[in-house]
Amino acid sequence: EKLVFLTDQFGILNADQELIKVAAPRLLERMILEQVIHGGMATKVRAMVRAINKGIKQVQVLHATMASLLL
Repeated sequence: EKLVFLTDQFGILNADQELIKVAAPRLLERMILEQVIHGGMATKVRAMVRAINKGIKQVQVLHATMASLLL
């Protein structure tokens, strides 16, 4: 039901470098096309969008140092 990505980032940033709290796959795909999301984060976001499209209900991005919050 839920997929959690642990990364070295605190989440996905918009064009103004502000943290995105909630986003639909369509917005994320547009941000990749516009190069707002790029590099390694684009790869992660594509995997997130694919998971949502395959039935995962929620995807969350956490900084790896926050992994203990999952327990």
